[in-house]
Amino acid sequence: MNARPPASEVKVYKADTRLRDRVGGALDKAFNADRVAGAEKVLVTHQKEFEDLAATDTASLVALLPQLKKATPQIIKELRAIAFRLKSNAGTFGYPLAGQIAKSLFDYAEVLENPSEGQVTVLEKHIELLAASFREGHAGNPQMQQAILGSLQSLAKKFPAA
Repeated sequence: MNARPPASEVKVYKADTRLRDRVGGALDKAFNADRVAGAEKVLVTHQKEFEDLAATDTASLVALLPQLKKATPQIIKELRAIAFRLKSNAGTFGYPLAGQIAKSLFDYAEVLENPSEGQVTVLEKHIELLAASFREGHAGNPQMQQAILGSLQSLAKKFPAA
């Protein structure tokens, strides 16, 4: 079994958020250059804030791991609140895989009350992969993203939440 990193070792690496690169450099009539430059400025301004939030939230999720075996509705509610924040912002700041994993975690935990051992495993894998996606920066590898998301979906099907 893989050892989990301590919450203090969870780090977020900066991803490239330049909009020009994301739209293929095509600044035609659909993309006003001034607006794109303004949006880039906003993203750059808030990038550090997001990275700090993501590091804190990911560390909080890692810290919840030992409590999942005896998860109370309050712990599940806290897990979902953190996953919601991450799913809502990660893609915007250049972390699409982290956003998709956080959404999957949020959706899976929606109906959990007293998770079974199998369901706890699903939650643990989501949290571990979410932390790894920030740590390793899998943003640009579509094959890796599909493999990770597919494995989470397969595991969730084995231990359905509902």
